[in-house]
Amino acid sequence: MLKIKRRRFFILLKKFQDNPATFSIQHQRKDPTRTIAGETEKAIIKELSTEKSLIQNKEIPIRSYNYSYIKDRLEAYSQKVSLSTIIDRAKKYGFYLKKPKRSAHDREVLTNYAGELIQHDSSFHLWSSAAREKWRLITPLDDYSHSIFRFVQGRDSVWRNHQKLTDDIDPQWKQVLQCCGVKLLSSLR
Repeated sequence: MLKIKRRRFFILLKKFQDNPATFSIQHQRKDPTRTIAGETEKAIIKELSTEKSLIQNKEIPIRSYNYSYIKDRLEAYSQKVSLSTIIDRAKKYGFYLKKPKRSAHDREVLTNYAGELIQHDSSFHLWSSAAREKWRLITPLDDYSHSIFRFVQGRDSVWRNHQKLTDDIDPQWKQVLQCCGVKLLSSLR
């Protein structure tokens, strides 16, 4: 009927019996809810302002921003605030970077086997905000498997010496690159 447990009932009964004139079940809050300290609010805006140049720089290929970094920075100053509050302030003060809507497209495989057609994707970006110049990244992609071609995971390292069976064969794409004077670099991990 009261929708409280027996223990809670007797605690309230005892409080009523101790002082019936001032008894109330109304909860008195000390601080207003859903507020943060003014100092914390200023710190959020300061951190967002610092990161704004990085977020809005068109030279740096950032499509989304990790607002947890700002939360971590504030915790370094002993200021605890939720991630949703930081994102809310970023939206409120114009610092929010919306995630771009990705267009869906069907992949049509035009080849019969791996290595038949290699697509070379290239990009020229300022990959690091600390870098003074843009860097080129060229990635060969296999049309059949949609994988990065010639990625070798630890196989060609100093510590492991394996037979390089794939290096003994020159596929057509490799021959074309050699004729054009392009040196092939293999990515290692």
